[in-house]
Amino acid sequence: MAYTLTRMAGSLRVTPGGLGVVEASLTALLVLDGPRTDQAIALTLLYRIAICWALQPIGWACRLGLAFGSRRADHHAGSDRRTG
Repeated sequence: MAYTLTRMAGSLRVTPGGLGVVEASLTALLVLDGPRTDQAIALTLLYRIAICWALQPIGWACRLGLAFGSRRADHHAGSDRRTG
């Protein structure tokens, strides 16, 4: 329930990526559900790290792969034009 309500609050797009809105709403909803405030904050930070930042290296690797792949294709296409 907390996850669903947090996603709804984050979709309002008051800030980029729901920054602050998602954290505040998730922490508040978790505290209402039972954990202490410090536990709710820790869970919220772990959630945001897992959702937002853990996937960043995968995106960077894909971007670098696409950038170097297109350069390599351009290089091969250029040498084909010179020799052919």
